[in-house]
Amino acid sequence: MDLMQYVAISQDGRTLELQFAGQNAPHPNLLFPLRLQLTWALSEPFTADVTCLSQSSAIELKTLLGQRAGITIRHHDGERKVNGVVTAVRQLGADGGLSSYRLRIQPALALLAYRRTCRIFQEQSVPDIVAQIVQEHRASNPPIAASFRLDQQLRQTYAPRSYCTQFDEDDLSFMHRVLAEEGINYTFVFADDQGAPTHTLVLFDDVNDLAQASPARIGYRRAEDATPADSLLAWQGERQVMTSATALVSYDYKPAASSNADDWSVIDQGEEGRAASATLRDYSALSPYYASDSAEYARYAQVRQTWHDQQAKTWYGGATTPGLEVGTYVEIADHPSLAQDSSEQRQFVVTEQFLDITNNLPADMTRQLPSGLLGLSSADVSPPPSLAAVPPPPAGAAQYLRFAGVRRGVALVPSRVPSLRRPTASGPQTATVVGKAGEVVDTDELGRILVQMHWPLAQEHAKGGANDDERSSTRVRYASPSASEGFGHQFIPRVGDEVLIEFLHGDIDRLIAVAVIHNGRRPTAAFSGARGLPGNRTLSGILTREHNGSGANELLFDDTTGQPRARLASTHQASELNLGYLTHPRADGQAEPRGQGAELRTDAAAALRAAQGMLLTTYARSQAAGHQLDRGELDALLAQCLELFKGLGDYAAQHGGQAVETGGQDALRQALQGWPSGTERSAAGKPLMAFAASEGMVSATPHSHLSYAGQNIDSVAQQHLQLTSGQSTRVHAGQGIALFAQASGLSAIANQGPVHLQAQADALVANAQTNLQLTANTGEVLLSAPRIRLVAEDGSFLSIGGGGITLGTQGGVELHAASHALLGPSTDQVDRPGFGKDGTDQKFQLHYPSHSADTPQLAANQPYSITLEDGRVVQGVSDANGLTDLLRDEVTRIARIDVHKSPASGG
Repeated sequence: MDLMQYVAISQDGRTLELQFAGQNAPHPNLLFPLRLQLTWALSEPFTADVTCLSQSSAIELKTLLGQRAGITIRHHDGERKVNGVVTAVRQLGADGGLSSYRLRIQPALALLAYRRTCRIFQEQSVPDIVAQIVQEHRASNPPIAASFRLDQQLRQTYAPRSYCTQFDEDDLSFMHRVLAEEGINYTFVFADDQGAPTHTLVLFDDVNDLAQASPARIGYRRAEDATPADSLLAWQGERQVMTSATALVSYDYKPAASSNADDWSVIDQGEEGRAASATLRDYSALSPYYASDSAEYARYAQVRQTWHDQQAKTWYGGATTPGLEVGTYVEIADHPSLAQDSSEQRQFVVTEQFLDITNNLPADMTRQLPSGLLGLSSADVSPPPSLAAVPPPPAGAAQYLRFAGVRRGVALVPSRVPSLRRPTASGPQTATVVGKAGEVVDTDELGRILVQMHWPLAQEHAKGGANDDERSSTRVRYASPSASEGFGHQFIPRVGDEVLIEFLHGDIDRLIAVAVIHNGRRPTAAFSGARGLPGNRTLSGILTREHNGSGANELLFDDTTGQPRARLASTHQASELNLGYLTHPRADGQAEPRGQGAELRTDAAAALRAAQGMLLTTYARSQAAGHQLDRGELDALLAQCLELFKGLGDYAAQHGGQAVETGGQDALRQALQGWPSGTERSAAGKPLMAFAASEGMVSATPHSHLSYAGQNIDSVAQQHLQLTSGQSTRVHAGQGIALFAQASGLSAIANQGPVHLQAQADALVANAQTNLQLTANTGEVLLSAPRIRLVAEDGSFLSIGGGGITLGTQGGVELHAASHALLGPSTDQVDRPGFGKDGTDQKFQLHYPSHSADTPQLAANQPYSITLEDGRVVQGVSDANGLTDLLRDEVTRIARIDVHKSPASGG
């Protein structure tokens, strides 16, 4: 048969058969498979390089790309398939009318290396993430959809990851990384679906679920012996000292503690091997909150230690059987090194292989192939380095399989475990704060925020992550200048703010917001409502904004040369504290002066409260010299006050007046002197209010002015004490009024109206050192009493009343009159005012300290005692309205009332 004719015939019955599927598939006889070189490792995409012959040298290479293809390998025990997608085509050359091509067939999974993206997965487990990525490609990629399947044969449950980022990674690398982190392996199984080649990605985490190989058993034969099909020609074991223990640590901010996990080798490395590895520990500090609980940490430690154990002993073989597949197990028979092992101990899982097989052409056809084409068929493809030490095939062997394996009982994890490192963020990124609709600040009990990274694509985030809402991220902590137990700074970024994102341990999955940044839509602060950078570059401070409103609060520092000031303000009722060089709001660096010093102002109410005393003074302390309550000038004035007050009071008492009561002033001055000097940390002053003004004091109101004291009011002036009222001046006293003038006399003048002097319960006494003068410019001087006596110093007297008039003297009586008339009896009558005598009887209403008009707290039905200043004590029980019994007395007295708890109220 002519070689050209042979190439054109069907592939039926050949060792290798190449098959395509699909509407645009090449003709079955367009390409004849000459040689297959298959490289495959567990948890890696396989690569099948197929060298083909064709009569056509003009095949458009692009027509083969993406084709669904499969290779059927027929062998002694049956056949195996390798199905996938054509990912690369190369024309090797031409000779003797034939052309040589090399097709690279790989699983559809390998195509995922060519989609690189940035995306976020939230609250999804790794199996869920892998399934989503595969489904996305199947949904939009016809070759993948037609040929590729996913089967998850997983026994363990994998916790959802709150936030898992694929950043600048291709899909394949990302899937490899997350699968390796979880210790999930994968392999492929192949089938025909209605005559079309398909392949399935199988995820597994238990080696006991792996299928048995075909053949299930291969026997060892020496290479020099006749080699039947499916024979093991080489078998080698390799051991190496490995890490004996794995330890992990990761910090979690919620419990504010580190979590630790350990795992130890289960491999017997021999006595000396154990000794050599005793101190070999793999200790890793993982990125924060790497796992959710101790069980997960333990599993992650086990995954890493399993990889070390997996490397401790590996077996390598060379066989003439092409039937062994990666991810299946086979029994090795008849090898001397395994002679003492049980059947189970001779079962090995194939973890890697390199299959080199040539199609079974008739010998005469093989001799007709141009030598150049035969050379091209083996170029550029060689066993991987891990299998390079396996002895080569015997001369003339048409098929040879190099493979590696581990005993079936050894746990398996992906080979990428030792290089587990999540993508390291190359630097900080920015993001936008997001939240629920209508929220100004969306946070939780830890002050965490939600952010929208700037790079996710909406089409890749159907469940959230790219819609600028509360589903855009997991909660992210925000760094503050200080953060301690229940105190620190709190400036939670608002929805719409741009924040600077850092990554803990460089881990792209562990975000922390460290700062807020102005941008074109969020410009710099407009202090006091005036924006003006760079002109206002001397301003520093904090400006906040009312939620869903235009109000603001501000702490401003103005460091303009020669005009430093500070301002604490709220726009609500224009409430402000201004210090330093006071100005109107600065705009573009310029401001109109308003004054100097300090200003506290508001359009609403203001209160100053000081539980241990308050001093208001105009006595200067330049540059804040002295102590807080320096009051030397005030104390000197009080000394002068007391000296004058007591001196005149004592003088008055010595000259018929009443002595003044100085106890109140003494107590006040002692309390004022007892204020802390500023050096004692724990000294507490009396809650006095003290005023001192070096150049005078003014108190004025267009309405009423009230002054009240529970004890004394002492008004003292070194010069004049002057009281003036536009209408009436009324002075009332409960127990007497005393007036004393040491010099210049005492004057009481009624310019209009009468002058009334009454002693309603006792005598009215008028006395003068020299003369006593009563005059009336008009009218009369009327003296009236039941009896009137006029007595001179020598005893002479005139007595009127008592039924007559008596005139008596030791001297003579002179009567001078123009005439004398002695008439009959006659009398006159005067209407005198009547004086009442009402007591000061009254009731008191008792209440508790929290009582107010809005929230009455009356002490109803409670025992009480009233102590009067004369020593009397009155006791009783208040009524339902808190009123005492009527207290009766003729004069006003000071009373002290004590309320006692009744037994019924728990007292």
